[in-house]
Amino acid sequence: MRYAGWNAAVATATLGVLTLLPLTAGPNAWLPDRWALLGWSIMALTAVIGGWALENWHGRPGSGFLAALSACILTRLFGAAAGALAAMFGGEGAIRAFLVGLVATFLPLQSLEIAWFVQKARRTTAVRG
Repeated sequence: MRYAGWNAAVATATLGVLTLLPLTAGPNAWLPDRWALLGWSIMALTAVIGGWALENWHGRPGSGFLAALSACILTRLFGAAAGALAAMFGGEGAIRAFLVGLVATFLPLQSLEIAWFVQKARRTTAVRG
C-alpha cells in the first residue's frame, strides 16, 4: 500500500468520531447520534479512499492526480448534500447532529490533507533545487 498517510488518516477520522461522543450522544448513550455517524462516515471514507488515490497518482504523468482530486471534492460535496437532504427529513435534531458529524471530521482531515500537500510541495521544490 503506497499511501503513507493511511494510518494518519484513519487516526484523524477516529479523532473526529471521538469528538462526536460528547457533542451528540445522549446522557446514557455510548454512541453518537446516527446522523452524526452518517456525517462522520461520509467525510472519513472520502478522506481515506481519496487520500489513497491522491497519493497513488501524485507525481505521475497524465491527469490521474487531477481526476482523483476532482473526484474527492465532488464526492464530499455530493455526500454532504445528500446526507443533509436526508437529515432534513430525519426529525428533530437530525440536521444539527449531521452537521456536527460532518464538521468534526472534515476539519481535522482537511488539516491533515493540507499538511500533506505542503510537505509534498516542499519535497518537490527541494528536489528541483
